[in-house]
Amino acid sequence: MQKAKLKECIACGKEVRPLSPFCRQCSQPQGSAVVIWLPVLFGVVLLAAYLAFCLYGITLCR
Repeated sequence: MQKAKLKECIACGKEVRPLSPFCRQCSQPQGSAVVIWLPVLFGVVLLAAYLAFCLYGITLCR
């Protein structure tokens, strides 16, 4: 069985799992791409839905 590939902590240099949101040694956030892009994607979808409903409402009033 292979060992999981670890990355180094940004602050202290200790080994951290790739999907860990923070270092267990120094508690420094690691800035995972999933943690950053998931809320951004959710916001874009929410904004697109809001605009679609607004445009649909405007066409009903005419």
